Amino acid sequence: MSTIEVNKITPVSGGTTVQIGESGDTINIPSGATIANAGTATGFGLTNWAESSGNLLATNASYGIYLGVNSATAANLLNDYEEGTWSPALSNFGGSNENFIDPRYTKIGRLVTVSCQLQIGSFPSDGSSFAISGLPFTVKSGSGTTYGTVPFRQTNTSTMGLTFGGNNTVIEMYAIPSGGQFNYNDFGQSKQMAFVAQYETDS
Repeated sequence: MSTIEVNKITPVSGGTTVQIGESGDTINIPSGATIANAGTATGFGLTNWAESSGNLLATNASYGIYLGVNSATAANLLNDYEEGTWSPALSNFGGSNENFIDPRYTKIGRLVTVSCQLQIGSFPSDGSSFAISGLPFTVKSGSGTTYGTVPFRQTNTSTMGLTFGGNNTVIEMYAIPSGGQFNYNDFGQSKQMAFVAQYETDS
């Protein structure tokens, strides 16, 4: 096995094939050199992808990676990933003594995962329906489409479920197992809860 250092190759005209080294050889490209594709060459490199700080970067945001297949199959295309924070707020709440801690989300394709911790202090009596608005993406549309989860920590004595109605950005609270909708008085003063929930989106 030999090592070949390439300083400059000037191919002759007429579509000549240029071979550098033999099978098993190591080809060193000088530091700072750029490997470019003029747009007409084939069989070399990824023409629609670039490198950015060690990461692959597509030239079009709709491009992705096909996983688990060796042909372009739409159901296997991963072309959407996003993570960040969202801005939850209590809907129709008469008090103002609430705090949302670490509201985060991750979106992979059409599946959205949201999480946060909610602390509510003392507040005047409020019989409004308990709901959290501000989801980062609209819930998938469709008649009767709901998705839910149970908070993994809560300090009030009732058991709640979080429900997502179709085509909105609101989480509603319902009692388990009765299914009755919670209001802020049901949740209680100086209480807290934390949850991780998932829903589908058309976005």
